Amino acid sequence: MKRKTKTPSEGGQVLAEQRGSRSCQRLTARKALPILVFTIETATACTDHFGS
Repeated sequence: MKRKTKTPSEGGQVLAEQRGSRSCQRLTARKALPILVFTIETATACTDHFGS
């Protein structure tokens, strides 16, 4: 009789992969945030410059 449930090691591996991707996303967001702020500040500075 074959079981379709995953073995504990497979389940742990999936959990580790999810945890890894989550930390990776968090790291990417942390890297992207200053760039995003810089872009917004540059855009507002440009619109202020051209508006005046």
